[in-house]
Amino acid sequence: MNTDLQLLTGTIVALTALFISALAIWFLQRHPQELNFASSVTILNDKVRNLQITIDSLLEDRNRDREQINLLQRRIQALEVQLAIVTGKPLEEIRNLDLPLKTKVPVLPKALPVKPLLLIGGADEDLFNRDRQALRKARVKFQRLTQATRNDITKELSRRRLDSTLYLWVVISAHAGPEGILLTDGIAPPDFWSEQLEGIQLVLLASCSSATTADQLAGMVDMIIYFMEDVGRQDASDFMYALVRQLIDGTPPQLAYQKALEEVPQVSEFVDLRTG
Repeated sequence: MNTDLQLLTGTIVALTALFISALAIWFLQRHPQELNFASSVTILNDKVRNLQITIDSLLEDRNRDREQINLLQRRIQALEVQLAIVTGKPLEEIRNLDLPLKTKVPVLPKALPVKPLLLIGGADEDLFNRDRQALRKARVKFQRLTQATRNDITKELSRRRLDSTLYLWVVISAHAGPEGILLTDGIAPPDFWSEQLEGIQLVLLASCSSATTADQLAGMVDMIIYFMEDVGRQDASDFMYALVRQLIDGTPPQLAYQKALEEVPQVSEFVDLRTG
């Protein structure tokens, strides 16, 4: 009896499997798009695998090329040192030797940082906002420190130095005098500014009577533009706008200063510059 039951059960299972297979064949025949879909998936999987193999091969080639370039650069540097020893010429002069046909290696201009300018504001919000609007009009991206204290400035510039993203230009929009520049927490003397602004390409002291601070910064920054006397706020802002617009167009700072004076000549008797 048990044997007959097992035989019957096996027969039922076999018939069920056969029925399911027949049903699957019938379904695929009635719905060929399902079969096409499965086939398409298989083809796409094969393409993905082939593309991955191609990408891996390209990455290997790129790494190999990078290693070759590094090797060639090291060989060039070694040859430059040898040539400097043989000729007795400075290494910098060797690297700037004329190439055949009197052509020089082009020097590509460095791209500006995302925010090349820092605007520092003191206690006078009206003065700060006027200068801020001039910068916005010039379409330069800048970071601002409103109602700045000495601690604010120290932290911001320290962070930028650590990140290797130090600003190219700094505009200080605050009242000033022989003792220094007035911030929210009091007067910041010239010594403070000479310590904080070292390495900046250009500093614009958008404040009156800032010659003392400018003198202190000479040698610490490449160029300082400052006002020696009181000047109308609108004139000062117009000058700042003209100057910054030239800078973001790639004009060298000293030439940008000259062109800004041509555009806003009424400030020429009040403004001056120092170079490091």
